[in-house]
Amino acid sequence: MDPTVLQDLCERISEQFSVPALPAQIVSNRRWECLNDAAPENFPIAPPHRIKVSDAYGLVLYDWPKLTAEQQQSITAMCEAVR
Repeated sequence: MDPTVLQDLCERISEQFSVPALPAQIVSNRRWECLNDAAPENFPIAPPHRIKVSDAYGLVLYDWPKLTAEQQQSITAMCEAVR
């Protein structure tokens, strides 16, 4: 998977749903590393939500609990579409 696809997806999610979304490389089951060294200016207190897009890449999203179930499903569907 091309990491630029993930970056574009993160930008769309951030703009459409007003949540910080970062592309990440999956190093191990417990360790994910952000690809672009960019982090949200203000980290929310709640831990991030992770969505695995492929065996090697995924998205790290902040403020996931603030989203409605419908918004969460939309984001999940967007991620599945790029798999």
